[in-house]
Amino acid sequence: MRYAALIDAVGDRLVAEFPDCPGCQAAGDTPETVVREARAALHRWLEACLAEGAAPPRPSVAVVSRDWFEWIDLEPDLARRMLLRWVVAKRISRRELARRTGLSEDAIATLHDERVRPTAELLDGVARALGVVGASVRGAAPSAGDPRTATAPSAGDPRTATARRRAVAATRRRSRGSGA
Repeated sequence: MRYAALIDAVGDRLVAEFPDCPGCQAAGDTPETVVREARAALHRWLEACLAEGAAPPRPSVAVVSRDWFEWIDLEPDLARRMLLRWVVAKRISRRELARRTGLSEDAIATLHDERVRPTAELLDGVARALGVVGASVRGAAPSAGDPRTATAPSAGDPRTATARRRAVAATRRRSRGSGA
């Protein structure tokens, strides 16, 4: 499961914000730092929602409209706990969830066992059953042409560094031009 972090240059710093998680932001001096800090901030923000007993917001299907964004993946254990919270909030029985996912009730029961690391198949199936778009924890390639699952280049992609430099330069030019 992943959330989009929208990244802009503000003065000499880079700031990441999560439109799905109001108030969740992170900053850094370099692209690598802002992404690392954004991942930590998102995890803390979502953990706080769970600790308060709230259902965290689902990742949106909004088309990203910034020069630069990064997909921030969740750890499988955090994804499991969030999916469980959403299942409980929707009052879906184990039997019904098994039917919707095409998995056994025993497999669904492992979601409740914190000692068992959930499989990608289980998390993906439950996410799809709940209608969470782009929720794959496997990092599977999105279908071509589907804007709901469009991804930024991966960290190993040589286009990433160039895209980041251009995005940082463009957002810094805009912030200087607007008097900010």
